[in-house]
Amino acid sequence: MNGIKKFYILILFMILGINSFSETYDVVSWSGILEKTVSQIKSGNEKIINPVLVLLAILTVIKISLVIIKYMSNVPLDSLIPEFIRILVNFCMYSYIIKNSISIIDMFLKIFTGIGEYFSDDSSAVTLDSIWEKAVSTTAYMFKVINDWALYLKTIEGQASALADIPKFMENFSKAILLIISILLVYYVFIRVIVELLSSVIQFRLGLALSIPFLTAEVVDYLKESMGGKFLTVLFTSGLKVTVNVVFISLFIKVIDKVKFTENLTIDTIEIQKIFLFIATGFIMAFLMNRTSRIVTRLAS
Repeated sequence: MNGIKKFYILILFMILGINSFSETYDVVSWSGILEKTVSQIKSGNEKIINPVLVLLAILTVIKISLVIIKYMSNVPLDSLIPEFIRILVNFCMYSYIIKNSISIIDMFLKIFTGIGEYFSDDSSAVTLDSIWEKAVSTTAYMFKVINDWALYLKTIEGQASALADIPKFMENFSKAILLIISILLVYYVFIRVIVELLSSVIQFRLGLALSIPFLTAEVVDYLKESMGGKFLTVLFTSGLKVTVNVVFISLFIKVIDKVKFTENLTIDTIEIQKIFLFIATGFIMAFLMNRTSRIVTRLAS
């Protein structure tokens, strides 16, 4: 009997240490990480604009030279005028896209992000920091339940009550363990969501920045067949990934808001079935996260 009581006392001390867990965490600025990365990508994008414009001009001159050679080969002038106009239009269009590529990439990112935000009830934009704040606020009530119980167990009355009613203590201890599992699951899913959105935005910007030189291939027919269309392919593939991730985040936040715990709950009043429902929801969301790549692949194919 003394051994069993010692075991319960050990568990009691474990619970007493939980209340310090939620008080020591640093504020993470996920949006700051993204901004620094985007700034670096934009800096590289800006550096390649002039060399790409020079390459476009060289390829355009080559194309014009080939047209002139055709004219010297007794090709009627009437058939060459439309060709010159097409070359001029292509040069002007692609020069504009290359020169304004940074703002064009920003514009398309807003479009793809905006499509995903239509699935959100909140009118504010979905940001990495707002997602993280949602994770913190979702777990805050769970931390409060555990902390309140831990503080109660620090009192003489709480310790006496725990030792006097061991079955009730074990039931509350089980709830605390499940709440800790719920907290870990929430942070796992939210961090996974943040990382997916972060990586999709970086892939979108970096992929389009690296595909800008391929726009020069559009002015030369034999290069267009092998290297043309890279920019549009990257644009729609990576853009769809951003949209799917934003849609998933919006739906995920909706579901979490439906099953999350309220402020007035205590360790005694919280229902263990609700904890299991919350954990099951978290596992479902984690499972769906693994399907986002397949969804993008099917939409892009």
